[in-house]
Amino acid sequence: MTDIPVLTVNGQNYSGWTAVSWGRGLDRCVSDFDLEVTERWPDSTRPILPLAPATISVGGEQVFAGYVDSYLPSLQADEHSVRITGRGKTQDLVDCSPNVAAGQFSGYTVAAVARALCQMFGIGCDVQTDLANVVIPDVTIQPAESAFNFLDRLCVVAGVIAIDDANGNLLLVTAGTTKSSTVLMQGVNLKAVSAEITSTDRFSEYIVKGQAGLSAQLGASGQTTPAGAQVQTAQVASVTDSSVTRFRPKVFMAESATGQASLLTQAQWHLNYALGRSTKATATVVGWRQDDGTFWAPNLMVTIIAPVIGVNEDLLIYSVLFRLTANGGHETVLTLTPVQAAQPNPRELRQKKGKKGRKGSGIDWTGAGGF
Repeated sequence: MTDIPVLTVNGQNYSGWTAVSWGRGLDRCVSDFDLEVTERWPDSTRPILPLAPATISVGGEQVFAGYVDSYLPSLQADEHSVRITGRGKTQDLVDCSPNVAAGQFSGYTVAAVARALCQMFGIGCDVQTDLANVVIPDVTIQPAESAFNFLDRLCVVAGVIAIDDANGNLLLVTAGTTKSSTVLMQGVNLKAVSAEITSTDRFSEYIVKGQAGLSAQLGASGQTTPAGAQVQTAQVASVTDSSVTRFRPKVFMAESATGQASLLTQAQWHLNYALGRSTKATATVVGWRQDDGTFWAPNLMVTIIAPVIGVNEDLLIYSVLFRLTANGGHETVLTLTPVQAAQPNPRELRQKKGKKGRKGSGIDWTGAGGF
């Protein structure tokens, strides 16, 4: 199958791109693209204006749906260069502030709030985890707060992740368990590989403080609502990271009035997020597809064997970037993290020493070995 990217805007197809990139990931809810052609286009070609709906297909399969952000034409000597950038449909959640009367939500599930926000902007919403059914006791959207910032705060409470898909829909997910059809191996199909291990934003204890109504008796299941409870009591939950041996505590405020179990989920989310940010690998492979012909995608598990960075692990694909360049050809850049980085449920993180198997049991990237 020939992987030729085709941009469709207002029913007209544009191809022949000399530089292409598009990607999505668990670290953001909106995908993006950047296309450029450096050969003369027909003079009759109409400008591709910002705000226009746009899709990208490769080999007849849609890989992106959203809008044009920028149209950047230029002329140098006899060459007409055109660059076009855009983002997925969920950009409206990121950019816009919904004018919600009162702005207070009480007794709604995270899934219900997500669907309501998406409906305002004509965006589909696919809930793929039961964790999104937790009831939010009481939370208020702040004046001028974007729809996504508000939703993201709720996702922390529930322990879910908001991303988008190839059709521009919003997805509520947790860490995936599906294995990729391709094993990444140094000296075989890894074009490049690197690792980053940093202590930035790592703490010995993650403490979440909040309040809950005494009469509400709320728990993580969210089966009850405040029902006008007036009395508030202080709540606190914490988790520790035994791999951080210095005294480095960090306090976070809960995103809403809630129960003890939900505070623990939020504390674990902060720990996992910090872990994912501090330990990651970047792998570049030739082509855009796995061995079975499907595109690489975020939230897949993949086995990577790369002695140069001391990794022999099942890791989570946190983000994917597809690229086409004059020098590099078709390639995919995968950002890989420990699976715990996207697992919100309270659990003990296993930090084991020594040689790793391929079960995602922990990370010990020593950088030993080489090509």
